Amino acid sequence: MTNALVLTELERTPFAAGQHFDAAGSYERIAGRVRFAVDATSKAQANIVDLDKAPRDARGRVHFTGDFLVLKPIDMAKGNRRLFFDWANRGNKRCLQFFNDAPASNEPRHWHHAGNGFLMRRGYVIVWLAWQGDLLPGDGRQLLDLPVATDNGRSITGPVRVEFIADQPGITTFPLSGRASTRSHPIASSDPTKATLTRGRYPGDARQIVPASAWCFARVERGGGLDNQGAERAIVPSDTHIHLPAGFETGWIYELVYQGKDPLVLGLGHVAVRDFISFLKYEDQDAAGQANPLRERAAGVEKAYGWGRSQSGRCIRDNRRPCSPEPAMPCWCRPSMPMAMTWAGSAHRWWQHRSPRIQGGICERAISAMVPCTSSAAAPSPCRPAPKNARQQVIRDPQFWSAMQIAKHILSRSVRRLNDLWASG
Repeated sequence: MTNALVLTELERTPFAAGQHFDAAGSYERIAGRVRFAVDATSKAQANIVDLDKAPRDARGRVHFTGDFLVLKPIDMAKGNRRLFFDWANRGNKRCLQFFNDAPASNEPRHWHHAGNGFLMRRGYVIVWLAWQGDLLPGDGRQLLDLPVATDNGRSITGPVRVEFIADQPGITTFPLSGRASTRSHPIASSDPTKATLTRGRYPGDARQIVPASAWCFARVERGGGLDNQGAERAIVPSDTHIHLPAGFETGWIYELVYQGKDPLVLGLGHVAVRDFISFLKYEDQDAAGQANPLRERAAGVEKAYGWGRSQSGRCIRDNRRPCSPEPAMPCWCRPSMPMAMTWAGSAHRWWQHRSPRIQGGICERAISAMVPCTSSAAAPSPCRPAPKNARQQVIRDPQFWSAMQIAKHILSRSVRRLNDLWASG
């Protein structure tokens, strides 16, 4: 049995109002969704954690769906036969901003979204595909809808660890993921005594336990009041939020370890990218008989390049460390920008675990639900080892981050300048 994919909900329109990009001519925009069907028993994806626990159809295949977007020359024969894949960073399309000096946009449609036209004038096919399965809808983010792993239909539970850092006073509620844009692992129990909330000023500090009576799993809802009472608020029980009525102290590191449930099979993000790029490069049609839009007029592409920065740089590095004889990605994947490695973080294979936090911080690794996890005020959690040197202290220093932002800005400006020089010949 082989994997299969089908392109659906296709929207095909001119890009940049038909503007010509030198010899490459005009570009078009092809957007839609890809339906994947993956053989759960195949060696090609044997290293995907919990794939054996995902729902299957009658043929033993696991199904999932993701958003995609392609910008390509209308006449592929005028292009350079090179595919440029942008690993969307936290669901956001970034390559046009960094290579074309274009304004940030998750819906590139108009002429200003092409920026200086750097990639288009050189005839690249630009491709995006959702790979991060724990993102929530909003702001045009690319979404990958993944199956939930179960134990023969029963919920899988296990420890989940998350950090919260309030950047301003008055914050009393966080999603359990720590980010509004990211899916939280739901709690298995609403009893706070079955979870542990601690806090510390710095990563190496002894953890101070926050009493279970001082917080709860809940969210705050606000709205107009009645009886001339003004605005009202309600504390609503939630399986995906934490509420601390006294507020999270600004700058302090709060660590929550709780029993979560219903992990997604997030490793399928690797499979999605592999299969989609392979389809665009090699196949004439999808499983439903629809033509591959890149192989019209027998043009096609000869080479595929991958680029990512920050979190998507970590994803590329995750792809490059296979844990089975047959890697999860073909060898064409390479970080093609210094930032992809500079900002790639410290973790290897940081999301090939059960219940990982893909949106974690630079020095934070995901935990596995198969590893027991405890925490106390006297000893750091084994899910987050005590720092071995001062480096982890430094990364919480605001002055360090100011310097890093300046360095990032200078590097970004340098890349744009190089693009301009290249474009001017």
